[in-house]
Amino acid sequence: MITKYSFIKNLLFKNDVYYITENNDWIITQIGKQIRKSLNRIGIKSSVTVTQKGIYNSVIHYGSINTFYPECNRLIMPHKSNKTIVTYFHVVPGDKRLADIKKIDGFVDIWHTACNKTKNDLIKIGIPQEKIRVVPVGIDLGFFKPVSQEEKNTLRLKLGIPQGSIVIGSFQKDGIGWDEGLEPKLIKGPDLFCEAVKTLAKKYPVYVLLTGPARGYVKNKLEDSKIPYRHSFVRRSELPKLYGILDLYLITSKIEGVPMSVLECMATQTPFVTTRVGLAPDIIRDLDNGLLCDIDDIDEVVRKSQLLIEDNNLREKIAFNMGRDILKFSWENIIREYKEKLYSELIAC
Repeated sequence: MITKYSFIKNLLFKNDVYYITENNDWIITQIGKQIRKSLNRIGIKSSVTVTQKGIYNSVIHYGSINTFYPECNRLIMPHKSNKTIVTYFHVVPGDKRLADIKKIDGFVDIWHTACNKTKNDLIKIGIPQEKIRVVPVGIDLGFFKPVSQEEKNTLRLKLGIPQGSIVIGSFQKDGIGWDEGLEPKLIKGPDLFCEAVKTLAKKYPVYVLLTGPARGYVKNKLEDSKIPYRHSFVRRSELPKLYGILDLYLITSKIEGVPMSVLECMATQTPFVTTRVGLAPDIIRDLDNGLLCDIDDIDEVVRKSQLLIEDNNLREKIAFNMGRDILKFSWENIIREYKEKLYSELIAC
């Protein structure tokens, strides 16, 4: 029904750019809505849709490689009258769809990614370098912003978090599927997250704050370790305040395309430790505007988490630098890069 409605809407309303998203209100959809709003603001007519059906003589921007496979993983090509952009956030080794890359590339004018790591991976799988554009994702700084210490204390009290707790956050989907998520999605590093938290809890009064679907694996591990936690499905409007509650955010992924939590931590000035995934090595200067760790290095994750917990001067320096550096990633700035590097030359055609 959603696809049929989108098909009719595509036919009736002509736009310069159509951003193809998935059938759920997750990260790709949220990014698409921001791109649509920002493009419309600068005079490029755009729309978010879940199907390329009904689109002709326009620019189709597939928001992820997944959106090229909308019907039971069946590859569906766009109409040849369109110009095509595909965003590829991260390349997963062993992905069966990699066998289709050469076929897809024949229909693609521009491959877009948010980080240099994925750019290099795309080149390795056969994408011509001249067709790849690196443009980072933006963030809404009017939405993600810091909270005051007074508000932080009030929010903790409201959630029943024990006074004096070291609150560690993880706001992502890291289980397979959309149910309980008892089977971990290991590229997201839930096993490493749990191990790091378990080690930190031996020294500090750790309390874990979780959001997002499919967190069953993490919850079971925390319960096994007797680590107190709270998991809730919150409205997106509540997310900035949840960041404000935290003492520390941990990103222990092995493969990422951005991740959005890096930008969200910077915007809310939430201290964080991240592995060198996705956009993080491109924009984070270790011990200056964030803390970087090698992938799978659990000892480094724990050591740098301890630095942030114990060194108030370091926390204050990093918070200040994050607040300064995130300004360049506002959607108002980033959309200009999207326009110049992705859309202008194709719309002109």
